Amino acid sequence: MLQSLKQLAQTRCMKALSPKSAMLYTIDHTTEYRFTRPVFFEPHLLRFQPRTDGAQRVVRFDLTIDPAPAGTTHLLDAEGNLVTMVWFDGVHEHMTIRATSEVETLRENPFDYLITSTNGRLPIGYQPWEQAQLALARKRASVPVHSDPVRELAEKVREAAGSELVQFLARLGTTICERCQLVRRDTGTPMSAATLMEQRQGACRDFAVLFIDACRCVGLAARFVSGYQDAYRSPDKRDLHAWAEVYLPNAGWRGYDPTRGMAVANHHVAVAAATDPQNAAPVTATYRGDGVEAELHTEVSIESHAAEPAAY
Repeated sequence: MLQSLKQLAQTRCMKALSPKSAMLYTIDHTTEYRFTRPVFFEPHLLRFQPRTDGAQRVVRFDLTIDPAPAGTTHLLDAEGNLVTMVWFDGVHEHMTIRATSEVETLRENPFDYLITSTNGRLPIGYQPWEQAQLALARKRASVPVHSDPVRELAEKVREAAGSELVQFLARLGTTICERCQLVRRDTGTPMSAATLMEQRQGACRDFAVLFIDACRCVGLAARFVSGYQDAYRSPDKRDLHAWAEVYLPNAGWRGYDPTRGMAVANHHVAVAAATDPQNAAPVTATYRGDGVEAELHTEVSIESHAAEPAAY
């Protein structure tokens, strides 16, 4: 039996933003590094360019770097992300990276796909070719030897959802949102899922890691996403945001934001996605220098308005 997820969404099991029209975002993201003495920059991998896919379209993208690189090349990494690789001559005491984007978001309804009776319940059955390609996205980063609070959470949510796929994802997102407190943590790698379960507070990237690990506990492929989202705490302070994507049969990768307990639609702009959060970071790089201290400053501004209907 074929059933539309749009109909299932009417159960209001998840808070999903569904604006009536596409949104156009203008994003200005500045990243500045300052060093206490000159350093030599090793090649840098930069992930600032938003992707173009079925949910969004890049209208304009510009990237300026100071000091100017000695060389630049554009590539797709192993995860399919758009990456700018730059390298430098000489030594420098600072680096400023400014990325400006205009992006039109296209997905008004996050449930605009179909499920069948064979993939609407957990565990879902991925096709053999999907299983091979999704292997890393289904593998947990670490499995505790003794207690496993993340698996316990996933199983409780699965049971409460009656093993229904849509209900599971809805309940998982809202459960994490309600149980954990969102706090600012400007630097540092994401904490482990078990650590967030214990501390009950963390940054958006920590929430995403917990959501991903819980999905993998029940056999779902999930990955980490970095990007931007409309302000929901302070419109005066914008930041890079993080959420999760889950691979669903007949739907592909679909976003879920556990910091809001919602499915992702027109209010998110994705930049990079990876099975390991480190591979979705905006900057992957090292520098050479002895006895050097570094400071990082970032500034993000986001403006949004309803996009004009496209003319075809």
